[in-house]
Amino acid sequence: PMQTSGATILLYGLEPELEQELIGMLGRYHVKPCHSDDLDEIAEARMVFCSAVGGPLRSIMALTKRLPAPPPVVVVSRLREECREMDARDAGAEEYCPAPFDSRRLASLLQ
Repeated sequence: PMQTSGATILLYGLEPELEQELIGMLGRYHVKPCHSDDLDEIAEARMVFCSAVGGPLRSIMALTKRLPAPPPVVVVSRLREECREMDARDAGAEEYCPAPFDSRRLASLLQ
């Protein structure tokens, strides 16, 4: 599989099962789990996938607001819940993507 440019897809604050599932599906991209608030790392990301559960969404949105060109944030969840999708969009997320993940949907998000 060909590697895309050096742009990274960050997996921010995800539970291990979701992280592994996304790494498996996004294998042709440079995917990197991120569990810190390193602004440089976030600034270099092409896109950020973040958890719908707990504090990661609030944290990543606060961090990306400090960047001149913030990467789009996609909220991922184990559950297909309308209230989580609304919360994600209210927080400023670009997209909400519940599991099970669909490879075509993920590819279209990355376009």
